[in-house]
Amino acid sequence: MPADTDLAARARQSLTRLPSFDLDGEGMPGEDAIEAYERDGVVCLRRVFGADSIDALAEGMEIAIDDGVRRNTNFTIAKPGEAGFFFYDTFMWQRIDQFRRFAFDSPAADIAMRIMRSRTLIFYFDFMLVKEPGTSGMTPWHYDEAYWPISGRQICNLFWVDYLTPARPLKNRFTLPFDEFR
Repeated sequence: MPADTDLAARARQSLTRLPSFDLDGEGMPGEDAIEAYERDGVVCLRRVFGADSIDALAEGMEIAIDDGVRRNTNFTIAKPGEAGFFFYDTFMWQRIDQFRRFAFDSPAADIAMRIMRSRTLIFYFDFMLVKEPGTSGMTPWHYDEAYWPISGRQICNLFWVDYLTPARPLKNRFTLPFDEFR
C-alpha cells in the first residue's frame, strides 16, 4: 500500500464519530445538542437550512466565482494540464445579496446563539472555499490562527458542506485559463 493511502487509512480509523442532531419543533437545537457542543467543542446539526436557502447560497457562490474570475483573484492548485479548480473568497456579504440575506435573515444567528447559550452575537466574517471534484492538487497548508484575532469560549463557525455531484454541479465549469498559484 502506498504511503499516502496508508496515511489516509490510518487517519480515517482515528476519526471519532460524534453524534448529529436535528432541530426541535421550533427550529432550534435541543439541550442534547447544546451539551454536545459544550462537551465536544463541535456539534453537527442536520437539515437546518431548506432548499431555498441552499439554492440561494449556491447562486451566491456562482456570483462570487464569476466576480473572482473578472477580478483575477481566482487560482488553481492543479498541475498544468490537469483538471480542477480551487477558489476562496471572503466578505461576500458586503457585495453579494444572497450571502447578506443568509447572514442576517436566516436562522443561523439564532441557532448559534442558542448553541452558545448567548444573548448576543457578533458576525465577524464569511468565508467560502470551493475545491472542484477531480482537482489533482492538494489543498495548500494554511494556519488560521495568524489571521483569526479572536479568542474565547463563545466562538461559533458555521460550516456548510455541499458535495457537488454530476446531478448538482456548480453552473461554472471553470474552463477559463487561470494563473499559477500565488
